Amino acid sequence: MENKKSIKLGSKGHYNLTVLNSEGSRVEEKCTGEISNVITNTGAFNSFFGGQMFNRGVAVLGTGSVEITETDTGLTNQDGGASANSDLPSRSGNEVDNLDGTATLTITREMTFTLGSKVGTFSEVGISVSGFIAGQLIKDEFGDPTTITILSDEQLIVTYTLEWTYPNVSTLVGTGTVTDSASNSYGYEVWVQPYFSVYTLNASRTSNNVYSGGDVGMWKADGRTSAKSDSFPGGGNSSGVQDATAKTLTFTSNFYQLSPSDGTITDAIFISCWSGDYVFNARIADTATALVEPMVNVNGRGGASVVLKFDTAINKTTDDTFSFQFDYTWSY
Repeated sequence: MENKKSIKLGSKGHYNLTVLNSEGSRVEEKCTGEISNVITNTGAFNSFFGGQMFNRGVAVLGTGSVEITETDTGLTNQDGGASANSDLPSRSGNEVDNLDGTATLTITREMTFTLGSKVGTFSEVGISVSGFIAGQLIKDEFGDPTTITILSDEQLIVTYTLEWTYPNVSTLVGTGTVTDSASNSYGYEVWVQPYFSVYTLNASRTSNNVYSGGDVGMWKADGRTSAKSDSFPGGGNSSGVQDATAKTLTFTSNFYQLSPSDGTITDAIFISCWSGDYVFNARIADTATALVEPMVNVNGRGGASVVLKFDTAINKTTDDTFSFQFDYTWSY
C-alpha cells in the first residue's frame, strides 16, 4: 500500500524599532510601528523542520534598498555584526487555537544592540537563527521605504514577532482498502498527529518529528503492544527532500516488505511511522479518542507522527508477504 498526502503550514511576521538615548528614554521620532516582513523559504524550512524556531535569534541591520523576497538568503547589504541573541526556549510564546484544526504560535523577541555599537544610517532589518529567517526594508507609516539614523549615544532595540500556523489536532488525511491473498479486504485510515506532538509549549526545544524520521512500529488495538516482535527489514529513518521553489518538503518512508521468512504479524491494528515509542501517548486509555487528542511528552514517551489504523486486525503468516510505504509532502 502507498499513501500520498499534503499538509499546509503557515508563517508571517513583523518587527518594530525602538531607539533609546543614553539615559534610557525613548527617542520617539526614531521609533517605528509594526513593519511587515518576509519570512524566507529557507527561514520557514529551518524553523519548521530544522529545530530553529526563533531559538537564539539575533537581529541584523543593512543599508540595502531592495525589497526582501522569499528566495533571499540575507539582507541586500548587511552592515557589521548582530545584536545580542534572544536565548529563550524555542516555543516560548502565545499559542492560540484557531478552532479549525490549526493553532497559531506567536513568538516575540527583543534583540538589543548595546549603546553605541551601531552607529549610522540603516534601511533594512532582518533576523538570523543559524541562517537568515526573515527581513524587510524599514518603512514609514505609509508603507514607503525610509531610513533610521542611530547616533553614538543611542541604543537600538529590534522587537521581532513571528507567527507560525500548523495542525494542532490529529487529522484524518486518507482512507483506503487493502486486500490480502485470501481476498479479505481491510479498510484503513491515515492520521497525521499534531505538528508539535511531543514537546510542550515553552519547552526548551521544539519537536521536529514530522521531518526527523524514525522507526516504524506495528501495534495491537491498545496502541502499545507490538504486533510484530522483531524489527522490520529495511528499517531506519526516512529522508526529506526540500523544494525551495515550491516551498515543500517531501519525505518518503523506506519501502518495507515483509517476506514469508520475515515472521508473523499478529492482530495489527496500527502502523506508526516516524518516531515515538507508542502510537498513542501512554496517558491515553481510550483508543476511540486516542487519535484525535493532541499528544505531549509524558515520561519520555513520544507519539508517532503518522498513524495508519485498520478497521480489522491484520495478521500475516509465514506464507504471506506484506509491504507498505508512506509518502508525505508538507508545504510551508
